[in-house]
Amino acid sequence: MIPAWVLAVVTVGVGFAVAAVLGVVRRDREHGSSSVDSTSRVHRSVVVLINGREEDSPVAIEAAEKLVAREDIYVGTVPPEGYEYVLLLEPDHRPDPRFLDRTMPLFDDPDVVGVAGYARVDWRGPWVLSAYRARALALGQWLLTVARTRPRTEVARLSPSPARLFRTRVLAGIDLGSTLSQQIYRRRLGRVLVVRGAIVDITAPAGLGEYCAQVSTWARDFWRSSWRNRFPRGTPAFAAETAIASALWLALPVLVVTGVVTIPALLLGVFLPDLLLTLVLALRQREPRYLPVALLLPFVRVLDASLVFLALLPRRSVAVAGWLVAVASAVVFVFRVHVMAARLPVTSLEPGLVDAAYSRVAGLQGIPVAFDMWATTLQLVLYGGVSGSFNRYDTVLTGAREASVAAAAVLALCVVLTAAVLRLHPLLVSAVLVVCCASAQLFATAGPRTFAAAWLGIGALALAGAITRRTAKLIPAVIIAAIAVVLTVLPSPLAVVVPGLFVAALFGVAILLDRLPRAARPAFAVATLAAVAAVALSVPAVRPVAPTADHRAIADWLDSNATGDLDLSAPPLLWSDLTRDLADKDGRVRRGGPAALAVDGPGLPVATFPGATVSLTAGGAGFVGDGNRAVAGADLAANSKITAPDPVLVAFGTGRVDFRAMAVLAEISAQFPITIAEVANPAPEAGSELPLRTVVLSAVDGRPVTDPAVAAELRAWFTAQLPPYAPDDFRLTDRGFAVSWRLSGDPVPN
Repeated sequence: MIPAWVLAVVTVGVGFAVAAVLGVVRRDREHGSSSVDSTSRVHRSVVVLINGREEDSPVAIEAAEKLVAREDIYVGTVPPEGYEYVLLLEPDHRPDPRFLDRTMPLFDDPDVVGVAGYARVDWRGPWVLSAYRARALALGQWLLTVARTRPRTEVARLSPSPARLFRTRVLAGIDLGSTLSQQIYRRRLGRVLVVRGAIVDITAPAGLGEYCAQVSTWARDFWRSSWRNRFPRGTPAFAAETAIASALWLALPVLVVTGVVTIPALLLGVFLPDLLLTLVLALRQREPRYLPVALLLPFVRVLDASLVFLALLPRRSVAVAGWLVAVASAVVFVFRVHVMAARLPVTSLEPGLVDAAYSRVAGLQGIPVAFDMWATTLQLVLYGGVSGSFNRYDTVLTGAREASVAAAAVLALCVVLTAAVLRLHPLLVSAVLVVCCASAQLFATAGPRTFAAAWLGIGALALAGAITRRTAKLIPAVIIAAIAVVLTVLPSPLAVVVPGLFVAALFGVAILLDRLPRAARPAFAVATLAAVAAVALSVPAVRPVAPTADHRAIADWLDSNATGDLDLSAPPLLWSDLTRDLADKDGRVRRGGPAALAVDGPGLPVATFPGATVSLTAGGAGFVGDGNRAVAGADLAANSKITAPDPVLVAFGTGRVDFRAMAVLAEISAQFPITIAEVANPAPEAGSELPLRTVVLSAVDGRPVTDPAVAAELRAWFTAQLPPYAPDDFRLTDRGFAVSWRLSGDPVPN
């Protein structure tokens, strides 16, 4: 498992932590933050170039007029020559009036060719995104500014900085894009610094789509420029840490589901360090607006990780990744149905349906079913007969529910294929399947609902193919699927309404959402991925139901401790399990009705198992309360040729020993002295009133039964006995020579 401290290091960031330590140790002030006069100067050697249209840039124009004269401001056009410096602004940039006073002194160093401002978010966008953007920029610029922490690593290579001021001589032949700083470093034209004293207000993203577009653009430009420039100094460590952290953040839901990351480790290693970062920043900036959304910021980090990681992939790979997410959603859906199938309690419809299907697969006398259930029963019979699922699990019910899991898999496959045929966005398919996951219990039980949903999926796929390919060849498949749906839901048409209309409505919503503007799709994608993670995380939360009857223990007891003339009445479902366990072809196990023994029925309890009790329906007449056994037992207890411990003698004297056993012991003791180690019954019969039917001999005629000759003589003697006194089993055990009789359907001479 991954310890919490490793998660904490990844959450905070190795480079971030090192920068913080170096910043505290060095304690030197960054260039450009020295005190300046309170009055701002107009710099005639600086021209401002705003990237945009004039009607879209009133904010930037107004801010620029406080820095330079109006005639030195150009919007969307190339300024004339004659200026020594050029300030590049975006339409939403609002540099502080003292921006140039803070940055111009840095150009006294001839190696410095550019200076970027210190971004500050104005919090006018969505609260969570504004808080996260403000925190990310503040932490990155606060602890990564060059002279404060990393004198050898220019933060301009790593962080997108606003309001960049350059020497005009270095911009000749350079694309004025987001990778401008990287181009300068690649050509070795000089250094680009970031100054905390040069404040630039920037507008927070207006929505999730805009935020995703901004992060994707930065990540794509960063990776592309880093690869093109072969990762120049300062970027390899940052790039490696970013890639590793993004992969870990994306894998975190899977790691939690699989137990590699425990919930305490998640809280201590992810949420707590992230919360501490937010608290420290809120205190430093005196900004309480961070606090209400502090616990939501880790989820935005997952979004950032996905965007940064996807930026590493080619565009075609991104499309492939989308379909991989769709397929993964289908797998999660089927897996959840599988988990629910093994743990959901029995429905009212399943006992009769499963027993009827199993009786036909096993070749037994068929259990009648209602006419309106014959189609569902037929599908269960076909699946169970072909796949052998009834014999593959601990219970027949689970084997029957495997058919529902298979139907859910067919439905998921049809959803994915139908989306591919209709060319829907794969993340929309994921949304359909995730919502299906939330109602997995509708698909996990044996019944008409899941089969009908699967046939609906098949029909939808065939219909989509017929429409898109404009062919009538697939229409018969649509008709067959429709007929199958109708026949399957005959007992309850409402059984298919919920999943059927649900899936149909979601496909309709998916088609509409697929026509949304591209800017709105990232929000839907994030919601889908979050839902996939939530569903995956909730799978272990499905609790198993109370334990059912231990049918294997009942079958073993009946097979080894009761004669074949003792039949057993069992309730539905348990009947299927016992019939399978005993390979009963003769009807010894009855599905209800009269029988000598009954599971959880009236009568004298004789054997207790987890979840069930077997009783003698006749009330134990002839098995208990027989005074003749007490008389015969007292004689044996007083027999001088029988040696036994006190519990055995008490059992003889109280008539607790089976009459057949006492008769055989009396016959042996008439010839040789014997030593009896114990008398007992099988463990399930502990506490019952049945006579004790197992006798363990330890010595005969003074010789131990472990002597091969003595054991051989005992085997020969017991083999020669005739019914009803002949023992059903005799063998040498570690306790002695055990002789036992089964519970007989004829209580005399018990």
